[in-house]
Amino acid sequence: MIAELCSLTNRDAMLRLRDGSVLRASRSYMPALAEALQHLNKNPE
Repeated sequence: MIAELCSLTNRDAMLRLRDGSVLRASRSYMPALAEALQHLNKNPE
C-alpha cells in the first residue's frame, strides 16, 4: 500500500509504502499507476 508518492524531475516517481519500503516507478509506468490509483480512489474497499 502506498503511503506517499513523490514526482521526480525526470517524470519518474518515488513511492514510499506503508511498511517503509521505497520503490521507484519509471515514467513508462506512470500512466498505468495514475490510472490504477484513480480507480482505487473511486472504489475504496
